[in-house]
Amino acid sequence: MATVYLAADLKHGRRVAIKVLDADLARAIGPQRFRREIEILAGLAHPHILPLYDSGTAADRLYYVTPYIEGESLRQRLERERQLPLEEALRLTREVASALGHAHQRGIVHRDIKPENILLADGLALVADFGIARALGRSQAGSTTVGTALGTPTYMAPEQALGSVEVDGRADLYALACVLYEMLAGVPPFVGPGESLAYQHLSVEPRAVTDLRPAVPSGVAAALARGLAKAPADRYATAARFAEAVATVAMATPAPSSADAVRVRHNLPGERTRFIGRERELAECARLLDETRLLTVTGIGGCGKTRFAIKLAESLLDSFPAGVWFVDLAPVAADGHVAEAAAAVLGVREEAGKDVVAMLRQHVRDHRTLLVLDNCEHLLAPCASLADALLREAESMRILATSREGLGVAGERQWALQPLTVPVAGSGSDRAAVETSEAVQLFVERARASLKEFQLAEGNLDAVAEICRRLDGIPLAIELAAARVKVLSADQIRTRLDDRFRLLTTGSRTGLARHQTLRATIQWSYDQLTSDEQRLLRGLTVFAGGWTLEAASRVAGGGAEEFEVLDLLARLVDKSLVVVSQSSGQDPRYGMLETVRQYGLERLVESGEVGEARARHLVECLALAERAYAGRAEDEEAWAATLEAEHDNLRVALETARATDPERYLELAGALGWFWYVRSHLADGSQHLTAALAGSPSDPVRPARARALWGGAQLAAWQGVRERAMPAMEQAIAIWRKVDDPIEVALGLEGLGWARVLADEVEGALRAFEEALELQRRQGNPVLIHRAMVGVAQALVALHRVTEARALSEQVLAFAEPRGDRRTEHFACHFLGDCALIEGTPGEALRHYRRSLALARAVKDRVETTFELQGVAMSLAGLGDGEVGLRLAGSVEAEKLRLGMESTMGFWEELLERYLGAARETVGPEAARRALDIGRAIPFDEAVALALGEREMELPTVRAGSPKT
Repeated sequence: MATVYLAADLKHGRRVAIKVLDADLARAIGPQRFRREIEILAGLAHPHILPLYDSGTAADRLYYVTPYIEGESLRQRLERERQLPLEEALRLTREVASALGHAHQRGIVHRDIKPENILLADGLALVADFGIARALGRSQAGSTTVGTALGTPTYMAPEQALGSVEVDGRADLYALACVLYEMLAGVPPFVGPGESLAYQHLSVEPRAVTDLRPAVPSGVAAALARGLAKAPADRYATAARFAEAVATVAMATPAPSSADAVRVRHNLPGERTRFIGRERELAECARLLDETRLLTVTGIGGCGKTRFAIKLAESLLDSFPAGVWFVDLAPVAADGHVAEAAAAVLGVREEAGKDVVAMLRQHVRDHRTLLVLDNCEHLLAPCASLADALLREAESMRILATSREGLGVAGERQWALQPLTVPVAGSGSDRAAVETSEAVQLFVERARASLKEFQLAEGNLDAVAEICRRLDGIPLAIELAAARVKVLSADQIRTRLDDRFRLLTTGSRTGLARHQTLRATIQWSYDQLTSDEQRLLRGLTVFAGGWTLEAASRVAGGGAEEFEVLDLLARLVDKSLVVVSQSSGQDPRYGMLETVRQYGLERLVESGEVGEARARHLVECLALAERAYAGRAEDEEAWAATLEAEHDNLRVALETARATDPERYLELAGALGWFWYVRSHLADGSQHLTAALAGSPSDPVRPARARALWGGAQLAAWQGVRERAMPAMEQAIAIWRKVDDPIEVALGLEGLGWARVLADEVEGALRAFEEALELQRRQGNPVLIHRAMVGVAQALVALHRVTEARALSEQVLAFAEPRGDRRTEHFACHFLGDCALIEGTPGEALRHYRRSLALARAVKDRVETTFELQGVAMSLAGLGDGEVGLRLAGSVEAEKLRLGMESTMGFWEELLERYLGAARETVGPEAARRALDIGRAIPFDEAVALALGEREMELPTVRAGSPKT
């Protein structure tokens, strides 16, 4: 069907595989089957199914993109080894069965399971190539003809060999049984030419696998026989049943005899509940243990380090013939007899007068042993000492440790175990996106253990997603929350998460005391800190959304100098209580999981330090807002990005000021008005500015009040509340005139001009813009001069003075583009697009609007982005693509409603009616309504990408022509 290319994904810095539909095949049978393969892959998300990264069309060739797997196919492995070890063959079968079960639940039958389509990535199975997969219950018109056998003859179920289109998941299980047979026997159950194979599948019983490999246990042979039954009804009903049967057989299978392999000894605790997710992490840590002799798995309490280490050790049993030994150090007192605990596990008897460590060194010498040291955080020094002594003695030994922080031994590698993956914000209604989250899978699994009737359904999808997200994906927290489904609905659990430490209790009574409640787990970590570390942790909890080193020093440092704070902060990072993130070219940023923050905030309140900490936080945020306000005219984009990164902190500071200091509340809100405007936080900004003005003295000659009046007026104008916008703007300008601040007067006049444009008072807007331009020319700052020219160009466009508007816009563009002033450049491009539409040249307009759209998106101004998307929509409609234009217009409608935005600019409304109104007439009322409805359902960011030609779903071809003028 296709050619597969190895390619470099330059955006993400990774290698990928690109599968491109064969051109001759596409011409012969059409692209439908290949499109269906893409649709099927897009709907499947499972750790053992090759994922879909992207798809689209290039030069009329359909393609899709998947990861490039560094490994081999099962076919290549079988060609090299012929027969696989029993345990590995059964594990691969379970993994493929798990993937098939996921597909079958979604109505997808693969129909071509064979070794070539099973990839081995770090030893794990990945099912690939859904090229002839079938969606059950869906029309397959034009794809498969009754009586046509589709699949690979060697692995084809009898019903497939007959050409039945009614095959279900049991056909895949038959094929998987054929693959398992081949992994064990070295040959498939049937061999021969195609016609002979079809006959054998239908009428011949395969040779017993034990004839070809006598060591195969009888339970495995029985499971294979049922999997290869001729009648679908005689096979396993579901992939889960097949996987369960294979797992049961694997557990019941005795260790191989000495003639086959060495019996592996271990004392790993057995699993009582199913281990969820982390396949990639397990594979990577197994690789690391092959490269390093000491691997320490670190992470916050409750993140599942012990379960992970046990699972990892289980996967490595075959690699350590001298045994895999688990040493639980949780019960060991802090003064720690670590060596004695290890000796007891390894069967080393202590003898009077002999050093235990020396005896252990003698015991492990020349043995390939894996020692698992679990819960080391309260015994770091003795654990480090023992690990160092043993590794010096035994070169073939490996140590796997779990701890809140590293042991600090030479040669140690650390693996920071992250919380489980959680659904992204806003994905609550997307069932597939929610179900693929590891945290949600764990919640559902444990909830069913508490309430067998529990199901993930439309009614609780959003609640479960938010529970997992707010609990930071911490496995212990999620398990405790899931246990509450016996007495609370998911929505009730969600509403009580603000008091999570009282809600999330009653864990396993036989588990560690610190794992029986969420509070006890976090407190265990807190208790291991020094008093200085505890003080800093408490102080940092006033931050929301992260902080910088400098901010931490000023707000939470307690008078310590910056290097002292850095040292303490690094220790909190090492202990997994603070996380650090770094972006290229930017300073590191620190943060906490919300669960840790809530616990620390409780301790801050208890200490009596909370009032002073919040006051320092407010001072820090106000100083930042003032610096941004002063620098906004020269470098608006950079300062807006800085404030966006600190927006959560600014919200906290605003609430602190609102409750404690009305004057600072006015100062902070006033300094942020411009930011709320350029980053489209209309509702948030309006609420704070209105409250700040209402709660402060009405003395008119105060710059802080002028800022707040101007900011509130600007936001009100965009929200359609113009009756109070322009009077407030005029008050602000009057204050700045009295304090003799010509730059602020000019900027205020610009705001007044925009408010008048939005109110369709264009002549008055032009007067305000021209006065602002004259004031800026007197001051001589070219950045501010060209910013004022933007306003004049807008008014000229609105007045249809196209020649003047175009000349001024080109002048602004020539200034802004080489400076990298993307916001000003965006306005200039937009006005050039307006001029083109007014003159009836939509092709030229489309070029300008697309450029302006990309720039508006880059500066993250969603208000302006709506106008650019409308410009693209009108241009496409003018070029004959009315239905696409209406879809884009529908997406804009939905976004403007979400932003709380309203605009009634007369000239703009006229253009919308001229182009989109003509499109409605052309396509007809019903098609127009349907296109707008479709557009309203398209996420706004997706509509922008579609308008820019970045999505795989192509826009209709642009055609020449323009609407009637």
